[in-house]
Amino acid sequence: MNKNVLRKILRSFRQHISAFDIGILVVGFICLLVFFLFFYRKSETITIRVKVTDQDVLYQRTEPTMWYANRFFVGDKELDALGRTITEIVGIDMFPVDSKHKAVYLDLKVKAVYDTRTKTYSTHGKTLMFGTPMRFNVSKVTFDGFVTEFPGSEKDAGVKIGKATVKALARNLEPSIASAITPGSKILDSNQLLLAEITDVTVTPAEKVTTTDAGDLLLRYDPLYKDALITVDIRTKTVGKDVYIFDNLPLKIGEPLPLHLENVSVPSNIDNRGIPSNLDTKNIFPIIVNFTPVPVPT
Repeated sequence: MNKNVLRKILRSFRQHISAFDIGILVVGFICLLVFFLFFYRKSETITIRVKVTDQDVLYQRTEPTMWYANRFFVGDKELDALGRTITEIVGIDMFPVDSKHKAVYLDLKVKAVYDTRTKTYSTHGKTLMFGTPMRFNVSKVTFDGFVTEFPGSEKDAGVKIGKATVKALARNLEPSIASAITPGSKILDSNQLLLAEITDVTVTPAEKVTTTDAGDLLLRYDPLYKDALITVDIRTKTVGKDVYIFDNLPLKIGEPLPLHLENVSVPSNIDNRGIPSNLDTKNIFPIIVNFTPVPVPT
C-alpha cells in the first residue's frame, strides 16, 4: 500500500516538473554546496606559543617581574561559561633577562576555528598571526601576551638556532663579585636547557685613566676593584643576518651581555664574538674563536 502511494507521488511529481525546473534545482544545490565549502569553519584544538608582556599597552615591551612570572604552572586552565576548557597551559619556557625580570613563553592548548577560505585560525575572537595581542584568564592569573608561534608559522619563521663563543668584559667589579665568577657556571632556562656557560675567566686589577698636573693621561690599576674578561659559550638565534642571544639581545661587539648566574649577577659588554653554527644534538659547545687573554700587570 505504501509503495503504491509513493509511486503515485513520484509519477505526479515527474508529470508536473519540467527540465527547466530540474536545472534550477541543480543550480540551487550547487550554489548551496559552494556556499557551504566557502564559509565552512572547522573547530579544533591547537597549540600556540605566546610571549607574556606587560598588561599596560604603553609597556608591552616590558618583561614580567620575577614574582609575576612564577605564578604560571603547567595544567592551569581557562574555562568558558559552561565550564568547558578553552585554554590550557601545556608548557612553560622562562629565563632571567635581568636581576628583576624574566622572559616568559607559554605553550597554550586552545580551542580554535579554522577558516578554509582564508586558511587561518582564530581564537578568543582574534585571528592567529605573529604578533597578535591577546588576553587570557586562567584560574590563577590574568595575563597579556602576543602570539609567536601557531600551526604553520614555522614555515615562514626562518629562525636558525646556533651557538657562539664570545668574550665579555666586566669592569670595576667588587672583589667578591669577581671571585664568584667561575668556569663551569651555567645559565639554564626553566626546562634546564643550556643557554650559556662560562668556560674561562681572567681577573685583573681594574684599569683606570688618571691625569697628571701637567695634563698627561696615565693608565693605572685600581688597588681594590677588578676587571674580568669572561669567555662564554652561548646559545644564539639567527634571523636573516641578525644574531640574537637571551631572547632579543643583539650579539654585537659593544652590546651588553647580562650574566645572571645562580649566585651572582654580572653586568658586562661583549668584547669579541664567534660565528654562530648549527646546534648539534649533544649540546656540546666547541670553541669557535681563539682569544688572547689580557696579561695581569706586575
